[in-house]
Amino acid sequence: MAYIHTERPSSPSPLTIITLHAGKSHKAFEVHRYSLTSKSPYFTSLFAHNHSPSDEQLVFEDLDEYGFALFVRWVYGGVLQGPHDFHSFQHYLSLYVLAHRFDIEPLCNNGT
Repeated sequence: MAYIHTERPSSPSPLTIITLHAGKSHKAFEVHRYSLTSKSPYFTSLFAHNHSPSDEQLVFEDLDEYGFALFVRWVYGGVLQGPHDFHSFQHYLSLYVLAHRFDIEPLCNNGT
């Protein structure tokens, strides 16, 4: 019986921390796998096809790191206050682009 259990491939825990990198600086953002897959069809598909994506698949150099920080806040249920000046407007615009890229319709439609 023990032989059967040692031969089964293990699947990663939904509590596994995934490190994503954003921007030219490759700023690291740690997010629970389940949090990503429960909010984003993009990540659901990515992890369904490959339990351990390559580093290249987890680097988003073309995405703004401030917009990515807003995304992580949203993933964990944080309240997004909306832009209050020109610079924050740029970050929210980046968040909108990110939401489209990751196929997250509720975030695209978020009024804040």
